[in-house]
Amino acid sequence: MSPLHLFLRLVRELWFSLDTASALKHGGTVSDEARRHTRRTATPERHPAS
Repeated sequence: MSPLHLFLRLVRELWFSLDTASALKHGGTVSDEARRHTRRTATPERHPAS
C-alpha cells in the first residue's frame, strides 16, 4: 500500500468514528455509510486454515 492510501484510510476511519460518536452522543442516527464502514472494518478477516 502506498503512504497516500494508508493516510486516506486513516482519515476515513477517523471521519466515520467521529460521525458515529457524534450521533450516539446527541441521540441522532448513524449514517448508513458509517454503519457499513464500521461493520466492514470491525469484523476480523478470516483466513482459511492451510
